[in-house]
Amino acid sequence: MVHSLANGARRTGLVIFSLLLSSMIGGAATAAEIEEMVVTATKRATTTHEVPISIEAFSGKFLEDYDITNLTELSSRVPNMSVGFGIATEAITIRGLGSGPERSFEQAVGLFNDGIYMPRSRQYQDPFFDVERIEVMRGPQSVILGLNSTAGAISIVNRKNRPGDATTLDFSIDYELVYGGPSMTAIVGGSPSENTGLRMAFKHFDRDGFYENTTTGETEGSNDDNLLRLSGVWTPTDKMTITARYGYENVNISGNVGEIYGGIAGILEPTDGVLNWKRSSDAALINPTGFFAENNPGTVITSQNAMIEAEYALPKDHTLTVLGGWSDFDYDLTTDLDTTGLSVLAASIDETYEQYSVEARIASDTEQTLSYMVGLYYLDSSNSQVQPNLLENAALIGAFGSPFVGGGSDYDLDTSLWSLFVHGTYNVTDRLRIIGGVRYVDEEKNLARDGFCFSIDAGPPPVFNPIPGLPGVCQDPALNGITRSRDSDNWMPEGVVQFDVNDNIMTYFKVGKSAKAGGFSAATGASPAQLEYGDETVLGYEGGIKARLLDGAAELNLTGFRSEFDDLQVNSFVVVSGPPLVVQPNIQNAAEAISQGIEIDGRWAVNDWLTVGGSFAYLDAYYESFETGPCTVAQTQAAAPDDCVQSLSGRPLPLAPEWSMNLSADVKYPVGGLVLGAGLNLSTSGDYYTDAALDPVGLQPSWQRLAARISVAPPDGSWNVSIIGTNLTDEVVLNTTQPFGDWYLGYIDPPRMVTLQAGFTFGGN
Repeated sequence: MVHSLANGARRTGLVIFSLLLSSMIGGAATAAEIEEMVVTATKRATTTHEVPISIEAFSGKFLEDYDITNLTELSSRVPNMSVGFGIATEAITIRGLGSGPERSFEQAVGLFNDGIYMPRSRQYQDPFFDVERIEVMRGPQSVILGLNSTAGAISIVNRKNRPGDATTLDFSIDYELVYGGPSMTAIVGGSPSENTGLRMAFKHFDRDGFYENTTTGETEGSNDDNLLRLSGVWTPTDKMTITARYGYENVNISGNVGEIYGGIAGILEPTDGVLNWKRSSDAALINPTGFFAENNPGTVITSQNAMIEAEYALPKDHTLTVLGGWSDFDYDLTTDLDTTGLSVLAASIDETYEQYSVEARIASDTEQTLSYMVGLYYLDSSNSQVQPNLLENAALIGAFGSPFVGGGSDYDLDTSLWSLFVHGTYNVTDRLRIIGGVRYVDEEKNLARDGFCFSIDAGPPPVFNPIPGLPGVCQDPALNGITRSRDSDNWMPEGVVQFDVNDNIMTYFKVGKSAKAGGFSAATGASPAQLEYGDETVLGYEGGIKARLLDGAAELNLTGFRSEFDDLQVNSFVVVSGPPLVVQPNIQNAAEAISQGIEIDGRWAVNDWLTVGGSFAYLDAYYESFETGPCTVAQTQAAAPDDCVQSLSGRPLPLAPEWSMNLSADVKYPVGGLVLGAGLNLSTSGDYYTDAALDPVGLQPSWQRLAARISVAPPDGSWNVSIIGTNLTDEVVLNTTQPFGDWYLGYIDPPRMVTLQAGFTFGGN
């Protein structure tokens, strides 16, 4: 029945999308016109129609209209993109490719915040706040954004005030009506002098949790966040512009993470055991011995980010740009890892990260027959991770004479990366362009790793007695006190042929190579044989057509692609023995993988008050050759644990639905001296696996999510009142699965939410 409904939704969506496209192609011209989005995906200002990349861009206004505050919420609007939470890392994929649940991986989908590269998955958790636009580039990035971006890239551009801007004060408040929680945003910006623009933005985000803990009787998952951003633009001369930004974010999320399901979950939770925003985590084990820094389950993220950019106009229409960045964050998580009402295993992750980067580039004017850009980039970073685990089960660890065993690892990694790139465009004719370039990247990593393991008497005071080790809780002693180094260097070329059929139709074909550096596993349970993993490389092909239709009232884009991956970095968590329970990471470079398919998107301003749009993606992503794939839980239990592998050759990649789609309609209509706004957005996806072993238990069925909004505002926009609904279908969407003994830990997206919002703008004249 569910499969029939899913197929029906897909057919209905495809019919609507087909009607939309045929209407745009064959319909009559209207007086309305689609507003083109200016993007900087190529480090030059251009439009989405002109850039030879499969790109989707979202304005800050769109994000606010639909109360989209993070990448997870945005991902459902972008076919062939998935973003989900996992205890090890965020899970970000584009076209079925991404980095698995390993805390040492750089992300295959590169993140850039105001041009600053952000490689750590924890940096992807920062909430959206006072954003000008977000650009999502699908497919391997080689030259311009080629830093470890083998699957794609995401660029966040924050709002700034420039010299000459009028002084304004924006104030908004909202309240979530289903679960509760108020939020407030205040923004002031303007131009205190003729050559200075300043902006200050503050947001307090307060949301009650939506997880019911059936063991403690508490509600978990509430947010208490404070966000601050200061920015300025200064033009000391008519040839120089200096832009600076500082941001501070403190995010507090209460309670445990994840939820058990499958296997014997129904026995452990007799009234539950399914994915439904209920968990039975036992908080009693979190810190009975003082072993952890935190006494309560929860997550605290504190981050600071700063950038300064100087642009200087050189002679002969050249521009010198120097961009410096600094990022620093602390991530602390404490949780009942087994996620049951039993006192079995609790865990904590304490990660600190700091990076400095600088980029210098010279760019010529784009109006020349040959335009070019040359750049040099350097990054230096340090990453420290401590992962303590605490086991309580006398039957399993009684041999040590203590009710508790605590252990874990200390992981310290220093990285230095430098890169040189050259990119150019040769205008063969007014309509034909040949674009090409190459980036060279050299990345060095230095590891220092240690471990600890104790039997613990609770006391008071607690007594910590060193012991040799306990698999699954303590690090393998062979990894204690080791140091390692590795160096990766890669050449990443790219070539593009771009041809304008006429003023409204652009075509392109692109081929490029990208790479992501290898490294050293950060998992406590890593085996010495799997400590180090190698570089991953990809050769990508992409061709597309971008068309303006109906005298600018519509646009239609079509992309075909194929990416061929070698040595794909993968990780899974497999149960290898018990008791005591040993859940071991399985980190390796898969042999070969293919991602290919098509993407179609379009928008149509039907008239001056109605705009409709849609995007559709078909994806065929699979392991071309992977004979040593990880086993499912059932396969592991049926085999000798250390010998269990399965062939995944020809099988689909995880988080890679065969099809995904998004449809939208937005209305802006005058009524009685006011402007009525309304919007409807349907996102739908085919089924997909949620773990690296392709366990059938973790198969997410096809889903449909509906979002809607309605607003009222005066024509001058000085105030607005709106109500916004997200996941109105209340779909349970699983984004990550991790096996744990005879059951599974699942991480699902939020349920239905409805937010009442009011905003006010003062000044601006």
